[in-house]
Amino acid sequence: MSRSSASAGRPRKSPLRLAAGGEPSFPARQSGRLSPGQLRTMMIGEFEQWLRSRTNQEKRPFQEETVVAYAKAARALDAWMTQKKIDGDFTACDTALLNSFSTTTTPPTPGAARTPSSATCGTCSPGWKPSTTIPTPTPTS
Repeated sequence: MSRSSASAGRPRKSPLRLAAGGEPSFPARQSGRLSPGQLRTMMIGEFEQWLRSRTNQEKRPFQEETVVAYAKAARALDAWMTQKKIDGDFTACDTALLNSFSTTTTPPTPGAARTPSSATCGTCSPGWKPSTTIPTPTPTS
């Protein structure tokens, strides 16, 4: 197979020619960064996928109800962080912040449906109140 004399002196077209110039085929983000709420939503989705890919202590996959319950708790924390105008993702939660969240949220109502994991935890009885809070670490100098 021979090349024509017209194309012999010119380089072939680059497969990256579309990326080299012109408008991108996808919309550009306004600031280039995700908002804290968007980042938390993404983290919850990734957490759900991660749980579905893991096994519990009995080497069985997590039941869907358990995955949904954990995601629901994460969404409740996300909503609380949004309400309190806390800027950051879930990694911004320190012990004091989580203690504040746990004291402002209410336990499940008696007779409400519970997941298998929460039914065996022993802390979901009616009138449950946290007996102690997690101590806040003090900085050492």
